[in-house]
Amino acid sequence: MSSLLARHVGGRAGLLLALSVTDAAAWMRAGKTTPLELLDVCLDRAKEVEHLNAFVTFTPELARDQARASLKRIRTGTALGALDGIPVAIKDNLAMRGAPTTCGSRMLRDYESPFDATVVSRMVGAGAVVVGKTNMDEFGMGSFGANSHFGAVLNPHSVPRDASTTDADADDGTAVGGGVLASGGSSSGSAVAVATGCCWVALGSDTGGSVRLPAAYCGVVGVKPTYGRLSRHGLVAFASSLDTVGVFGRRALDCAMLAAAVSGEDQSHDSTSLDTAGPIALSARLAMLGTLLPSQLAPAHAGPGPGRVARGDFSGVSVGVPEEFNVAELSEGARAAWQRAVDAVEAAGGRVVPVRAPTIRSALSTYYVIATAEAASNLARFDGVTFGHRSSS
Repeated sequence: MSSLLARHVGGRAGLLLALSVTDAAAWMRAGKTTPLELLDVCLDRAKEVEHLNAFVTFTPELARDQARASLKRIRTGTALGALDGIPVAIKDNLAMRGAPTTCGSRMLRDYESPFDATVVSRMVGAGAVVVGKTNMDEFGMGSFGANSHFGAVLNPHSVPRDASTTDADADDGTAVGGGVLASGGSSSGSAVAVATGCCWVALGSDTGGSVRLPAAYCGVVGVKPTYGRLSRHGLVAFASSLDTVGVFGRRALDCAMLAAAVSGEDQSHDSTSLDTAGPIALSARLAMLGTLLPSQLAPAHAGPGPGRVARGDFSGVSVGVPEEFNVAELSEGARAAWQRAVDAVEAAGGRVVPVRAPTIRSALSTYYVIATAEAASNLARFDGVTFGHRSSS
C-alpha cells in the first residue's frame, strides 16, 4: 500500500486497497472478496476525499450493474481476465455513453456522447467497473489541475491548513491558493482518484505531460505510452498529433494490466493507432519496470506480471538513459531517484546505455508551436453552434 493510504485507511478497506490488480483478481476468484465489496470500498473512499474534487461524475448504478455481472462471471469460472471486477476511473475527456463528457468545461457541461471511446469500450469489455469520470484542466490545457469549470483538484498530500499556516509556508511554486498543493495536470482527477483509493487504476491523457505531471505530484505511477499504442478514438482532441491516452496505477504492474487490456490497433476508427504486437509489448515493458520498484509498489507476492522477464532479471536488456534529461533544474530528490533506478537496472543484470538526443532542447518550443496551432483548429468546434454552451440571452 502507498504511504498515503497506509496513513488514512485501515481495517478491511486498507487490506483490500493494499492489493495489486492481480492479487485483487486472485482474491475474487478465491472467494475472499467480491467486485461489489471492492466497489463499496472505492465509493466510501470517494466520499471521504470528496473535498479533493477528483470526480466530475460518479456512476454508482452503472458500476453496481457491472460489478454484479462480474461477480456472476467469476462464480461461473468465466472471468474475462485480471481487470474483471476491478474499480476504475476515466478522465472526463474520454467519451463514454451514459455519463457526461465535459472536458472540465462549461461548454460541454451537459454533453453526453453517443458512443464509447475505444479504450473505454476495451476496458469495460475486460470487465472493469467504472466508478466515475474524473476532473481535469479544461480541454486538457493546464499543468496544475486548477483550470476546471468544476473547480481545482487538490493534492491529497497537502497538509491541512490551520491558523498558523500561511500561503508563503506552502507556496513552493506548486500551490493553487490557500496553502493547498496542486495535483498536477491536466489528468489531475485520475491521479488523485488512484492515489486516494477511489479506484485501482485509471485512464488519463497526455499531450505535453498531462499524465506524467499529476502522477509525479501525487506519488502514483503514470505512463504516457508511445503515440499510437492506445487508440485516440473518442478522446476529445486538444493537439491531435501529440494527444496520447495514458494509464495510472499505484504500481507499474497495475498499469501493465490496464495497458494490456486497452492497447492495440484500432483499424476501424484510428489510422494513427499501432499494431502493438512485437518483441516486447507495452504491458511487458511496464511489468519489467515493476520488478525494480520499491516494495510498497511491487510487493514480493505480486509475481512478475505479464512479459518475458522474471522478477529482477534484466539480463540481455539494454536501457537507454537520455543525457539531455539530466538538466540543471532537476531537483536533487528527482536526480537521486533517477540514479537509484539506473543502479537497480544494472544490479538486475541490465545494460545501461547513455543516449544522446540533442533535439530534446528544442522540444518545448516545438511543442508550443504545434500544440497551440492544433488546439486553435480543434477547439473551433466549441462555438455554441456545433458543440458547446449557448447563452439564452
